[in-house]
Amino acid sequence: MVTAISRAEINIKVSVGKLHLPVPESVFWDELISRLQATQLSFDTAHAARLASLPLYHRDPFDRMILAQCLVEDLVLATTDIMLGSYGVTVVN
Repeated sequence: MVTAISRAEINIKVSVGKLHLPVPESVFWDELISRLQATQLSFDTAHAARLASLPLYHRDPFDRMILAQCLVEDLVLATTDIMLGSYGVTVVN
């Protein structure tokens, strides 16, 4: 499963010059979903409600939104940021 939050973060980083993709973002995203054989997870009101109650151990808004999704949906989070495990989600890196 891949979250729409990741797509938003990719687009913002591309637009401010912090990330350069070898192909247009839409092609990159479609290829990513296809290669991973992933489903896409939208950010909804249940995720937003859970986001509001997260402690401020970590301030990155994208990470916090993804954490809220993992908590609501009971998902495992793949990340290199071990700090995110302090929120009670299962983290693999």
